[in-house]
Amino acid sequence: ELFVKEVSGRFGKNIHRFKTAYDCTSCLLGVILSFAFFGMWHFEGVIPGTIVCALLNGWLIGRCSWIYEKIFDFQDRLSLRKIFA
Repeated sequence: ELFVKEVSGRFGKNIHRFKTAYDCTSCLLGVILSFAFFGMWHFEGVIPGTIVCALLNGWLIGRCSWIYEKIFDFQDRLSLRKIFA
């Protein structure tokens, strides 16, 4: 998840859309590797729930983030950001 956050921030992309694209790409890679190792049209390890989660996970994270940002005020409590940035 840190990879998704850092890459989307580096290129100025919407993190939730980037997360969905990343998850779908990973799922597609899983399907391709399943075909490569177990034969054509034999899915091993990739079930319908995996595909549904890849499609919906980014959107759900976006909705939850939006709700949390409306309710809570997130700010740094420690001045450590300058050390790690």
